[in-house]
Order: sequence, then C-alpha cells, then structure tokens
Amino acid sequence: MKNSIYILVSLLFFSVSAFASDLTPEVRAVQDKQAYKPHLGVKLGIADPEGSADAAAEVSATIGFQPVIPFSVGLESSFVKFNDDPSGLERTSLMVYGNYNFGGDIPIIKHSYVGVSAGPAWENEKNDEGLALVWVHTIGFDQPLTSLTREPLTIGASASYLISTRSTPDSLNLAGVIKYWY
Repeated sequence: MKNSIYILVSLLFFSVSAFASDLTPEVRAVQDKQAYKPHLGVKLGIADPEGSADAAAEVSATIGFQPVIPFSVGLESSFVKFNDDPSGLERTSLMVYGNYNFGGDIPIIKHSYVGVSAGPAWENEKNDEGLALVWVHTIGFDQPLTSLTREPLTIGASASYLISTRSTPDSLNLAGVIKYWY
C-alpha cells in the first residue's frame, strides 16, 4: 500500500504541468500584497502507521505564503504519539513545505493543492531516541468560508503519506484543516 500511495501522489504532483486547462494557473510574479496569501493553519487528524501500532491523533500547525503564483511555501510542525504506553512511537517533526495550488472554476478543485514537505523528525520508539529525515506527499483543499463569516477563514482536509529514514513506521495521515488568511 505504501508504494501505491507514494506513486499516486508523486504522479499527481509531477504531472501538474501536463494538464492543459484552466486548472493550472499561469506561473507569474505576485503583483499586489494580497496575492502573497500569508496564512496560519491548524490541522487535526489521525495518523495510521504501518505495522502493528494503532492509529493515533495528530496535531499540526502551519504558516506559509505564496511567493510566486501558484506555488506556496511554508513551515509545518506536527506531533503524534502512537500507542499510549511508554514503548510506543512518539514523533515530533518540523518541515518545510511547497505546494502547487490549482485554479479554475470547478468547486473544491479550484481550492485544491498538491505538495511535498521535508525536514527533521525527533522520534522516540521503545526509549530509543533518534533524529530522522522525513518527507511527506500531500493532497488537500482549503474551502473559503466567506459566505458564513466576514473573517478570511478556510476549512478543508488533507491526506498525506509520511516516510521516515529511520526504521520507524511510515504513516498515512488524514486531517481536517482550518486556516486564517491575512
């Protein structure tokens, strides 16, 4: 399953340029301050590791902006603890991410993105602490709530697959996302 998810997300990410439609906005410089789209976000979800460990709650915080249309970059920090006993895996990561943001007129898809993240993760499994490099492939969307609130909020979801360089389990992560846009 790990390989099929990795291949699917990789194909989605790397074939974005192959789409010849209005789903892929023209790459261009940001012209006005509002187009930088700075944002803060919180993700709450579930991480399902490979192997015998049970799925667990995961919490993440993100901050980012769009330096070039339609690409966004930022930082994400996440925490998850699999199994509630002392021998369970605990992972805290700090990653740099890059996303490609879709456009067009199709609901949900026009607010969707694909991306990749990478960075260090502090892992503790069975009292064996270590530092790993993790990378994550992500697909998600951020639906604006402008019809419900005056605040520039979005609510969405993301699915990602985390791969660790240590022998700790990789994980499939599903999360709800809320972001505040400046």
